[in-house]
Amino acid sequence: GNMMKYNLLSLMTPISLIGIAFLVYSLGTSIVFISFSQQLQLSYLIALICFMPIGFMLIPHTLSLKYGLYSKETDVVFHWQSYLCLALLIFLVNHYFLKSDEYFHQMVISMCEEFLFRFVIYKVLRNNYSRLWSIIIASLLFGILLHLNYPMIDNLLIRTPLGILFSILATKFGLEYAIGGHWIYNLYQSII
Repeated sequence: GNMMKYNLLSLMTPISLIGIAFLVYSLGTSIVFISFSQQLQLSYLIALICFMPIGFMLIPHTLSLKYGLYSKETDVVFHWQSYLCLALLIFLVNHYFLKSDEYFHQMVISMCEEFLFRFVIYKVLRNNYSRLWSIIIASLLFGILLHLNYPMIDNLLIRTPLGILFSILATKFGLEYAIGGHWIYNLYQSII
Protein backbone atom coordinates (compact mmCIF):
# COMPACT_ATOMS: atom_id res chain seq x y z
CA GLY A 1 0.00 0.00 0.00
CA ASN A 2 2.66 2.55 1.03
CA MET A 3 4.93 1.74 -1.93
CA MET A 4 2.08 2.25 -4.40
CA LYS A 5 1.16 5.56 -2.74
CA TYR A 6 4.82 6.66 -2.83
CA ASN A 7 5.14 5.79 -6.53
CA LEU A 8 1.96 7.71 -7.38
CA LEU A 9 3.22 10.70 -5.38
CA SER A 10 6.57 10.58 -7.19
CA LEU A 11 4.64 10.90 -10.48
CA MET A 12 2.93 14.10 -9.35
CA THR A 13 6.11 16.19 -9.74
CA PRO A 14 6.70 15.37 -13.43
CA ILE A 15 2.97 15.69 -14.17
CA SER A 16 2.93 19.09 -12.44
CA LEU A 17 5.96 20.27 -14.44
CA ILE A 18 4.21 19.23 -17.68
CA GLY A 19 1.06 21.06 -16.52
CA ILE A 20 3.04 24.24 -15.83
CA ALA A 21 4.72 23.99 -19.26
CA PHE A 22 1.36 23.58 -20.97
CA LEU A 23 -0.26 26.45 -19.04
CA VAL A 24 2.56 28.94 -19.71
CA TYR A 25 2.63 28.04 -23.41
CA SER A 26 -1.18 28.15 -23.75
CA LEU A 27 -1.55 31.48 -21.96
CA GLY A 28 1.32 33.04 -23.90
CA THR A 29 -0.03 31.74 -27.19
CA SER A 30 -3.51 33.10 -26.39
CA ILE A 31 -2.13 36.56 -25.63
CA VAL A 32 -0.11 36.61 -28.88
CA PHE A 33 -3.05 35.40 -30.98
CA ILE A 34 -5.33 38.07 -29.51
CA SER A 35 -2.69 40.78 -30.05
CA PHE A 36 -1.77 39.80 -33.62
CA SER A 37 -4.99 38.21 -34.87
CA GLN A 38 -4.46 39.68 -38.38
CA GLN A 39 -1.19 37.78 -39.01
CA LEU A 40 -1.79 34.21 -37.80
CA GLN A 41 1.40 32.64 -39.19
CA LEU A 42 3.58 35.36 -37.67
CA SER A 43 1.76 35.25 -34.34
CA TYR A 44 2.14 31.46 -34.18
CA LEU A 45 5.90 31.73 -34.75
CA ILE A 46 6.23 34.53 -32.15
CA ALA A 47 4.25 32.46 -29.63
CA LEU A 48 6.43 29.40 -30.29
CA ILE A 49 9.72 31.30 -30.04
CA CYS A 50 8.72 33.21 -26.90
CA PHE A 51 6.50 30.99 -24.80
CA MET A 52 7.45 27.42 -25.63
CA PRO A 53 11.07 27.81 -24.40
CA ILE A 54 9.85 29.64 -21.27
CA GLY A 55 7.16 27.06 -20.48
CA PHE A 56 8.91 23.89 -21.60
CA MET A 57 12.54 24.69 -20.76
CA LEU A 58 13.22 27.69 -18.53
CA ILE A 59 10.54 27.29 -15.84
CA PRO A 60 10.67 23.46 -15.42
CA HIS A 61 14.50 23.46 -15.44
CA THR A 62 14.70 26.38 -12.97
CA LEU A 63 12.16 24.76 -10.62
CA SER A 64 13.95 21.39 -10.85
CA LEU A 65 17.30 23.00 -9.99
CA LYS A 66 15.85 25.18 -7.21
CA TYR A 67 14.06 22.30 -5.46
CA GLY A 68 16.71 19.64 -6.11
CA LEU A 69 14.40 17.49 -8.23
CA TYR A 70 17.07 16.10 -10.56
CA SER A 71 18.77 12.77 -9.93
CA LYS A 72 22.56 12.74 -9.86
CA GLU A 73 22.56 10.50 -12.97
CA THR A 74 24.29 12.11 -15.94
CA ASP A 75 23.06 9.73 -18.62
CA VAL A 76 21.56 12.53 -20.76
CA VAL A 77 24.09 15.00 -22.16
CA PHE A 78 23.95 17.70 -24.83
CA HIS A 79 26.69 18.74 -27.27
CA TRP A 80 26.27 22.03 -29.16
CA GLN A 81 28.67 21.07 -31.95
CA SER A 82 26.73 17.89 -32.74
CA TYR A 83 23.46 19.81 -32.53
CA LEU A 84 24.63 22.45 -35.02
CA CYS A 85 25.80 19.72 -37.43
CA LEU A 86 22.42 17.97 -37.10
CA ALA A 87 20.58 21.28 -37.64
CA LEU A 88 22.55 21.85 -40.86
CA LEU A 89 21.93 18.28 -42.02
CA ILE A 90 18.19 18.61 -41.27
CA PHE A 91 18.14 21.97 -43.08
CA LEU A 92 19.64 20.33 -46.19
CA VAL A 93 17.32 17.31 -46.04
CA ASN A 94 14.35 19.64 -45.63
CA HIS A 95 15.50 22.06 -48.35
CA TYR A 96 16.19 19.40 -50.98
CA PHE A 97 13.74 16.61 -50.12
CA LEU A 98 10.98 17.41 -47.63
CA LYS A 99 10.45 21.07 -48.61
CA SER A 100 8.41 21.84 -45.47
CA ASP A 101 7.90 25.52 -44.67
CA GLU A 102 8.02 24.69 -40.94
CA TYR A 103 11.81 24.31 -40.46
CA PHE A 104 12.03 26.85 -37.61
CA HIS A 105 8.64 25.99 -36.08
CA GLN A 106 9.63 22.33 -35.83
CA MET A 107 13.11 23.20 -34.58
CA VAL A 108 11.59 25.07 -31.60
CA ILE A 109 8.93 22.41 -30.93
CA SER A 110 11.38 19.49 -31.04
CA MET A 111 13.98 21.27 -28.90
CA CYS A 112 11.45 22.31 -26.25
CA GLU A 113 9.56 19.02 -26.07
CA GLU A 114 12.74 16.94 -26.01
CA PHE A 115 14.35 19.13 -23.35
CA LEU A 116 11.25 18.83 -21.17
CA PHE A 117 10.67 15.08 -21.57
CA ARG A 118 14.11 13.59 -22.28
CA PHE A 119 16.04 15.85 -19.89
CA VAL A 120 13.86 17.45 -17.18
CA ILE A 121 11.15 14.79 -16.74
CA TYR A 122 13.59 11.91 -17.25
CA LYS A 123 16.06 13.29 -14.66
CA VAL A 124 13.23 13.90 -12.16
CA LEU A 125 11.94 10.35 -12.66
CA ARG A 126 15.46 8.90 -12.24
CA ASN A 127 15.29 9.89 -8.56
CA ASN A 128 12.69 7.15 -7.99
CA TYR A 129 12.86 4.81 -10.96
CA SER A 130 15.36 2.74 -12.93
CA ARG A 131 16.56 3.92 -16.33
CA LEU A 132 14.07 1.62 -18.09
CA TRP A 133 11.06 2.71 -16.00
CA SER A 134 12.05 6.37 -16.32
CA ILE A 135 12.13 5.98 -20.12
CA ILE A 136 8.77 4.18 -20.19
CA ILE A 137 7.03 6.66 -17.86
CA ALA A 138 8.48 9.74 -19.60
CA SER A 139 7.44 8.28 -22.97
CA LEU A 140 3.89 7.59 -21.77
CA LEU A 141 3.64 11.12 -20.37
CA PHE A 142 4.95 12.47 -23.69
CA GLY A 143 2.77 10.23 -25.85
CA ILE A 144 -0.47 10.56 -23.92
CA LEU A 145 -0.46 13.59 -21.59
CA LEU A 146 1.26 16.06 -23.94
CA HIS A 147 -0.84 14.94 -26.92
CA LEU A 148 -4.30 14.71 -25.32
CA ASN A 149 -5.76 16.56 -28.32
CA TYR A 150 -4.89 13.60 -30.60
CA PRO A 151 -6.64 10.20 -30.82
CA MET A 152 -5.59 7.94 -27.92
CA ILE A 153 -4.82 5.01 -30.25
CA ASP A 154 -2.35 7.19 -32.19
CA ASN A 155 -0.78 8.29 -28.91
CA LEU A 156 -0.32 4.69 -27.73
CA LEU A 157 0.81 3.22 -31.05
CA ILE A 158 2.82 6.12 -32.54
CA ARG A 159 3.76 8.89 -30.06
CA THR A 160 4.62 6.70 -27.05
CA PRO A 161 6.93 4.38 -29.07
CA LEU A 162 8.50 7.50 -30.65
CA GLY A 163 9.05 8.79 -27.10
CA ILE A 164 10.86 5.54 -26.27
CA LEU A 165 13.00 5.88 -29.42
CA PHE A 166 13.83 9.52 -28.60
CA SER A 167 14.67 8.49 -25.01
CA ILE A 168 17.07 5.82 -26.24
CA LEU A 169 18.71 8.36 -28.58
CA ALA A 170 19.02 10.86 -25.70
CA THR A 171 20.50 8.38 -23.20
CA LYS A 172 22.78 6.53 -25.63
CA PHE A 173 24.02 9.34 -27.91
CA GLY A 174 22.93 12.71 -26.50
CA LEU A 175 19.88 14.94 -26.25
CA GLU A 176 20.71 16.55 -29.60
CA TYR A 177 20.01 13.23 -31.40
CA ALA A 178 16.58 12.97 -29.76
CA ILE A 179 15.89 16.56 -30.86
CA GLY A 180 17.09 15.74 -34.39
CA GLY A 181 14.92 12.62 -34.65
CA HIS A 182 11.88 14.48 -33.36
CA TRP A 183 12.57 17.41 -35.69
CA ILE A 184 12.84 15.24 -38.83
CA TYR A 185 9.70 13.30 -37.82
CA ASN A 186 7.72 16.54 -37.32
CA LEU A 187 8.97 18.00 -40.63
CA TYR A 188 7.89 14.83 -42.40
CA GLN A 189 4.48 14.97 -40.66
CA SER A 190 4.06 18.61 -41.75
CA ILE A 191 4.20 17.69 -45.45
CA ILE A 192 2.03 14.54 -45.55
